[in-house]
Amino acid sequence: VVVAHPAITADDLTLYFTADLPGGFGGLDIWKVTRSSRDGAWSEPINLGNKINTEGDECFPYVHQDGTLYFSSNGQAGMGGLDIFKAREKSDTGWEIENMRYPVNSPSDDFGVTFQREREEGFFSSRRKGGRGGDDIYWFRLPPLEFNLVGEIMNEDATAGLANSEVRLVGSDGSIQTVRTDAKGKFKVQLKPATDYVVVSKNKDFLNGKGKISTKGKTASEDLYTKVKMTAKTATVVLPNIFFDFNSWELKPESVASLERLVEILNDNPTVVMEIGAHTDSRGQVEYNQKLSQNRAQAVVNFLKEHGVDLRRLRARGYAQSVPFVVTPELHAVYDYLPVGQALDDAFINSLQDDAQRDAANGANRRITFRVVSDDYKGK
Repeated sequence: VVVAHPAITADDLTLYFTADLPGGFGGLDIWKVTRSSRDGAWSEPINLGNKINTEGDECFPYVHQDGTLYFSSNGQAGMGGLDIFKAREKSDTGWEIENMRYPVNSPSDDFGVTFQREREEGFFSSRRKGGRGGDDIYWFRLPPLEFNLVGEIMNEDATAGLANSEVRLVGSDGSIQTVRTDAKGKFKVQLKPATDYVVVSKNKDFLNGKGKISTKGKTASEDLYTKVKMTAKTATVVLPNIFFDFNSWELKPESVASLERLVEILNDNPTVVMEIGAHTDSRGQVEYNQKLSQNRAQAVVNFLKEHGVDLRRLRARGYAQSVPFVVTPELHAVYDYLPVGQALDDAFINSLQDDAQRDAANGANRRITFRVVSDDYKGK
């Protein structure tokens, strides 16, 4: 049995190697063993499967610091003999494999690639023509990857850029960059390869915004683009996809994703105090709708409290049917018989053509909202 060419990941938790163990696909295959901690026991060998391994030989694995697996194969489609390949494992599609092509590969055997730490250069072995003998060692350097993030910070409905907003990029490598937007709300900043970023925007009149961008897995230089929308602190915002059963204030499971997003907003804006408002349609008695809406608002507050938000930052208020919804462009796009800017009061709803249209208008009135009531919470 041949066992050779060990290569360990940066976290010391996965070890790749070459072997002709039983259960392989051909000659030499690439296998791995894993462990949950650096002092833990290794697993049984796991074959990397038929996207990596072929009826030929796969050997000389090497793991780049960004997690890319490099290896040599004479069974994958290549230029001849052993070629050097790189592979990235995707959670949904498995391994994605790419031939390193000329001038790294040649019609002869090319193998044993290694990189110098923190640099896109290194060494590999080759039997190509023009060498000094059999297998020679060659040096290579890949063109540096350059990434620019071109971004725009905008208001909630994306109608205006927000000038002089602070933009902070927090990288997965621990780096932090801070820039400010220009007069049109735009900014540009350079990113590092193989890095995840969280983009945080700040403006005194708006709730903090947040987005994500990544250069991981990208093999060619490019400009990346992002837009981060920010909600005005003076706005009353409808919280989408909040569901209750009829005549109930028990939150349905389908509401969780939207409520968790509200928890995130509160955590990203630790000084704000929010009112959670609940609204009903006009059907039913006002007294009953008032109680129902108050209990629904309180149910949302209770969820937020259970997920770590201090009750001192929350206000529950039931509005019953006292504040009809005003039609937005988004709602008009779904129901073109509801004009933009129209308040969905009883007079308008009763003027609609049929029950289906009236049900849609009443549905828009039933909603959960949030708004900032103060921005001076200082904690315990």
